[in-house]
Amino acid sequence: MSRSPVDNVERLLNYRRLERFPLAVVVGVELDEVLANHVQTRDALLMQAAAVSLLLAALAWALTRHLVRLRTELVARNEAQREVAERTEQVDAIFAVSPDGFVGFDAQTRVKYVNPAFLQMTGGSTEQLVGMTEETFCAWLLSLCEPGALLEAPAAGQACRPQNIVISSGRRVLQVSSRTSPNGAVSRILYLRDVTHETAVDQIKSEFLSTAAHELRTPMASIYGFAEVLLTHEVSDADRQEFMEIIFDQAGNVSRILNELLDLARMEARRGKDFSMKELDLTALAREVIRSYKVPAGRERPEVDAPDKPMPVVGDADKLRQALLNVLSNAYKYSPDGGPVQVTFRERQHHGRQQLGMSIRDQGIGMSEEQLARVFERFFRADKSGKLPGTGLGMSIVEEIFEIHQGEVEIDSSPGHGTQVHLWLPAAGARPDPAPSSGGGETRP
Repeated sequence: MSRSPVDNVERLLNYRRLERFPLAVVVGVELDEVLANHVQTRDALLMQAAAVSLLLAALAWALTRHLVRLRTELVARNEAQREVAERTEQVDAIFAVSPDGFVGFDAQTRVKYVNPAFLQMTGGSTEQLVGMTEETFCAWLLSLCEPGALLEAPAAGQACRPQNIVISSGRRVLQVSSRTSPNGAVSRILYLRDVTHETAVDQIKSEFLSTAAHELRTPMASIYGFAEVLLTHEVSDADRQEFMEIIFDQAGNVSRILNELLDLARMEARRGKDFSMKELDLTALAREVIRSYKVPAGRERPEVDAPDKPMPVVGDADKLRQALLNVLSNAYKYSPDGGPVQVTFRERQHHGRQQLGMSIRDQGIGMSEEQLARVFERFFRADKSGKLPGTGLGMSIVEEIFEIHQGEVEIDSSPGHGTQVHLWLPAAGARPDPAPSSGGGETRP
């Protein structure tokens, strides 16, 4: 290959010698012509390589975008799963510690979840209940209830009216509510709330109002009746005087009932916030009450056995006087046949702290075990004859006063053998033991 000096074209030369003649032939072919096909092939390959490179770059860019999107979606999914897991843990924790019972049914109306409170209310188990159909579950729940219980089924997407059922075991009263859900995962939620205490309180309130109305109606009937006689009839001066005295006495009974009810309501509401707590000597306070008490005609004054040393306690002197006077008055009232009333003072170690107290004993009619169980009920009286005066609120007031003083009232009694009431208060400066014993402690006079 050489470049021609004539036209400056680079050629590929080929020499060939002729055998018959003494000649040699030189053939020159331009290099561009020889390489033309190769150049075209090269250019095509370069263009293809460029196209492939562009395609690879586009694919790499698209793949990078896809991977970035996948990573973003994965991070978002992981964050959502974490939030769902946290929310599930929170909901599970709430259901686990909730005092109310919850039962969840899945889309096939089978029990999917029951919380611990429901199991505690009914005595069931997770293994027993999960997977039950709604009909089987309702039949099982009603089998635990007293006869006549019904479960109302709610309309779609609505809540049913709350209804009460009574569990036979322990007579636990449960308020049942349920609600259907359009959510595909949960078809219905059953909600149970223990309203045993509220039901008992409502019953007590109803009984109290009924009893209070009865106790007030009796003196009010006398007042109204005798007042009507005085207004509509001509009566003698002696009868008028007698009727006026009856009206006055019955008005006093009404006033005492209302005052004692107000005292109880105030103490329950204030819980001792209006008590004037000071250190005082229990024996001196008791002697003052006994000295000022007007003993019924024909009865001896109480026999007092008091120690020479002071018995310091912390309390409201006026309220303690009221409590002691109520107990002392009952001792005379419920021993109409006479007999001594004895007052003794005691001290003991009880639940890890020192207590000081006094006992008031009578020789009266006494009480049975059934009466003892009700002695602190409002308007309860051991004597049903109506011959003994009183409102039936005295011991309720005594119990409330000593409860606010962190004291105790204990009663020993039997029919025909009298009653002994023990009133205990914490000694001044006494501190409760962090691990109190289960026994009653030692008592000594």
